Amino acid sequence: MRLPNPYGLPVKLLLRLALMLGVLAGAVALTAYVWFTRALVPTGERASAVEIVVPPGTPAIAIGGLLHDAGLDIDERPFALTARLLGVHNRLQSGVYELPPGASLEDILRKLSRGEAQQFAVTLIEGWRFSDMLRAVQKQPGIVVTLPTDPDEAAPILARQAGLPTAHPEGYIFPDTYLFTPGHRDIDLFLRAIRLQRKVLAQAWEARNARVVVNSPQEALVLASIIEKETQFAPDRQRVSAVFQNRLSIGMPLQSDPTVIYALGREFDGNLRRPDLRVVSPYNTYVVRGLPPTPISNPGRAALLAALNPSPTKALYFVARGDGSSYFSENLDTHNQAVNFYQRGRGPKPADLLGERP
Repeated sequence: MRLPNPYGLPVKLLLRLALMLGVLAGAVALTAYVWFTRALVPTGERASAVEIVVPPGTPAIAIGGLLHDAGLDIDERPFALTARLLGVHNRLQSGVYELPPGASLEDILRKLSRGEAQQFAVTLIEGWRFSDMLRAVQKQPGIVVTLPTDPDEAAPILARQAGLPTAHPEGYIFPDTYLFTPGHRDIDLFLRAIRLQRKVLAQAWEARNARVVVNSPQEALVLASIIEKETQFAPDRQRVSAVFQNRLSIGMPLQSDPTVIYALGREFDGNLRRPDLRVVSPYNTYVVRGLPPTPISNPGRAALLAALNPSPTKALYFVARGDGSSYFSENLDTHNQAVNFYQRGRGPKPADLLGERP
């Protein structure tokens, strides 16, 4: 049987070419075998883990250099070639990686290609102001600071980027624990938190009960921000919500101390005095009826749900008992008795059953 020879080349030349191609294929196979075998070998003797930081956009050959500089038995070009042979050279991800003792090149490439990086975490607390959150985020290791450190300068930039209806992000940031890898921008973390707050607020608005008197999700957010600052005692949140909405329905001032503190801003020294209650500000609910124009804090899920699910009570007043809970009453006389008993330590205990814990 004669081999096809479409180009009319001499048989000996064809055999020589076939032999050369075979040798070349064998060399490639041997090289691949050597590289793949080496990929299974531990990258040096180490007693402890090694941590490397891979910035965003770092090519495979540069990552090999980072590994070499960290003391691993790896060179740049062999690392990049092995990554290409394994088909992961374009999938190596940025982040902080902890490489345990005995990790092989294959182990490292698998970890980097899957993005199994260490993650940092920052917790944004319910009731914090934007200034508190900005400070907490920007001091995190690994965060790239792009917003101004002054909250008054950062606020309008973030609000504009997020497409908020106000020039300030106060109230629109969902308090939660956020994970991030090194190189994450502060503004991106805040935009993520704002998207989550919008989602939670929309869900709470859809689940509101019939006793709600606020007219929009925006108003609910403002009310929730006040509830968040007024009480952290879970059983009281819906009752505090009811008090404020009962007042709104009859045109009675909310008279919420946290709104006055917010109005005072940096002038507040930690001690709220009677003259402070007369400060001229749209946030002073002792002077201005209705809700403040914007939120005074960043409320969490529980406060949002309370704002949209007030209790079925006619209470118009509440006062702190001193143990985290509050005493609720329907009339001013009983409220004044409660203030004397719980705040000043004198007079009889008020008998209003609304004040008893459920």
